[in-house]
Amino acid sequence: MTSTGSGTAKVYKREFTTTEYSNCDPKVNGFRQGISVQSGVYDTTPQNGSNGSQLYVNQETVDRDYLEFTIGTATTNQTFNQYKFNTGTSNYTEGITITVIPPPSVSVPGAPTGVSATAGNASANITFTAPASNGGAAITTYTATSSPGGFTGSCAGPSACTITVNSLTNGTAYTFTVTATNSAGTGSASSASTAVTPKTVPGAPTSVSATAGTGSATVTFTAPASNGGAAITTYTATSSPGGFTGSCTGPSACTITVNSLTNGTAYTFTVTATNSAGTGSASSASTAVTPKATQTITFNNPGSQNFGTTPTLSATASSGLSVAFTSATTGVCTVSGSTLTFVTTGNCTINANQAGDGTYNAATQVQQTFAVAAVVPGAPTSVSATAGTGSATVTFTAPASNGGAAITTYTATSSPGGFTGSCTGPSACTITVNSLTNGTAYTFTVTATNSAGTGSASSASTAVTPKAAQTITFNNPGS
Repeated sequence: MTSTGSGTAKVYKREFTTTEYSNCDPKVNGFRQGISVQSGVYDTTPQNGSNGSQLYVNQETVDRDYLEFTIGTATTNQTFNQYKFNTGTSNYTEGITITVIPPPSVSVPGAPTGVSATAGNASANITFTAPASNGGAAITTYTATSSPGGFTGSCAGPSACTITVNSLTNGTAYTFTVTATNSAGTGSASSASTAVTPKTVPGAPTSVSATAGTGSATVTFTAPASNGGAAITTYTATSSPGGFTGSCTGPSACTITVNSLTNGTAYTFTVTATNSAGTGSASSASTAVTPKATQTITFNNPGSQNFGTTPTLSATASSGLSVAFTSATTGVCTVSGSTLTFVTTGNCTINANQAGDGTYNAATQVQQTFAVAAVVPGAPTSVSATAGTGSATVTFTAPASNGGAAITTYTATSSPGGFTGSCTGPSACTITVNSLTNGTAYTFTVTATNSAGTGSASSASTAVTPKAAQTITFNNPGS
C-alpha cells in the first residue's frame, strides 16, 4: 500500500494481482464500474482502544484494478490489517498489512542569499537567490523590506523572482532584506543589500532670462525645486529659433552663454537640468532678445579753434550709421547738427554718439576736448565826433564781437595828425582826443583791444573842426 496524499488527510492506493481479482469478483478486470466496495481497516494495536478505523470507498465509477481509501489521522507509523470489501453479492475478507507513514514535518524556509537592489524612480527592484532549504514545503511568497521606512514588496514563489518596492523617497539611501514564506510560515531575513538611492530626472528650471550680446546671449535662471534625488551635473540652454545650445556645470544655477546666433534675429531660450538619471523637462521660454553687432566711432580731435569761427565737426561709425554730436560744455560751445558755435573762450568738449539700430548695438561714446582761443575784437561802429577847442569828443557803439575776451580799451585816432585818446572797456565809452589844431577839420576812427590784441578800426566819423575860443570886451558907455 502506497501513499499519494499530503497533510492530515492521506489517500492510499491498493493494487491487486490477477489472482487477487478472482477473490474479489469472477471477472478478472479488477473492480468493475458499478460495484459498491466497503473497506474496513482494523488497527492491530488501536491507539484509542477501539477496533480501529473503518473507511468507505464510494461506488466505483470506472473499471480499475485498485482500491483507494483515506485514513484521516495517523501521526506515527501504524500497521493495519484486515482489508474487507463487498462486491454487492458477497463479502470478502483479505488479510493484508498496511503501514501508514506519517508525512514529513514542515518548517519555515531558510534565508534567501545574494540580495541585490537596483534603484528606480521612488522605487527599487530587488533580486536574490532562493534559500538552500524550502523547509519541506514549496515557497509561496518572497517579501523584500526597505531600511529605513519599512516599505515592502513581494513576488510569488517557489522560484526566486524580482521584487519591486515602491513609495520610496528619491535621494534617500535604502538597503533591503528578503524573506521566504511557505505553509509553515516566514523564515529569517537575508543579509541586507548594498545601499541604493532612488532617483529621477530633475525638475524644470524657472525664471529664465536672457541678455543679448554680439552674435550671442547670456542666459540666467533659478535652479529647479527638485534635483530628482541626484546632484545636477549640467544645465543646458537652447535657442528658438535655431536650436543653438550652451551649457554650464551644476549643481547650482549658473550663467550660460549661447553662441553662433545671428545679429538682428530675435531669440527665446529654454533651460534643462541633467543628473545621473537623465535630463528633465525644459523650462518656460525666456522673453525674446535680439543679438546685435558692435560698432565703433572714429572722431578725431579738431584741435584748437578760434573764437568767432563756426567749424564743422566730422566723425564716422564702423556700422555706417550717422554720428550725433552734443556739447558737454554749453557755456563755451554749442553744436547744431555738426556745426559748432563758440560762446566764449575756454575748453570745448564734444560727445560723439551712435545709438544703434535693429542690427547694431549703441557705440561707445567718444569725447574730444579742445581749446577755443580768443581773437581780437571786431570794429566799433557808429563813430561820431564833436569838436572842441583844440580837441574833440568821440562816441561809438561797441563791436558785435569782443573776440572771446573782454575789451579792455577803446582808442580813437584822428586824421590828420594821428592824435589819439582812449577810454576803458568793456562797454562803449566817450573818448576825448586832445592836441588838435583849431581850424583844422578832423575825422576819427575807433579800435577795440582785448587780451588777443587790437581789432580793426571802425569806419571814420564825419569830419569836425576844432575852434579856438574867443571873448568880447564890451565896456558900458555909461549914462
